[in-house]
Order: sequence, then C-alpha cells, then structure tokens
Amino acid sequence: ESYREPTLIVSHQAVLRLLYAYLMGQDRLGAPRIEMPLHTVIKLTYNGWTRCKEERIYLGPDVNEPLPPLSEPHHAQASAGDETSRA
Repeated sequence: ESYREPTLIVSHQAVLRLLYAYLMGQDRLGAPRIEMPLHTVIKLTYNGWTRCKEERIYLGPDVNEPLPPLSEPHHAQASAGDETSRA
C-alpha cells in the first residue's frame, strides 16, 4: 500500500487470489472463489484513496487459432528394400 514504485508479483493462483482480495477490499473468505485467469497480467493501480483500478492484459495463446504442427520425430525409417529375410 505504501510502496510507490511499480511491482510485479508472479506467484501461485492461491496467493494471487488472496493478494487480489486484499487490494480490492474483498473478504478473504471469498478469495478461493476469485477467478484468476492463466496467461493474464492483472494491473492494479491504487491512488491511496479509492479502490484499485483494474486492467487485464491477456498474453496467452489465442484459443481460436489452430496450434502449430508438431515436428516429426528424428529417427531412422527403414525402407522395404532394407529388410533382409531370415531363413
């Protein structure tokens, strides 16, 4: 609250929920039910007098875009002519 420089907190979702509830003036008993999305930066701006202003910036993969193809495994493939028959 009294820190005056930008602060980045990277943590587990449970810790982020508690910090979010505290900074937003919410009851800590409700913190486990706060949605904390993955791949998202939540920017809270606090002026010292009113509730924090919130901005969410999504960084993650777009779920509507197709995934890139997986690379082929690099192992030798035997051709039909390479096989020898055993008698």
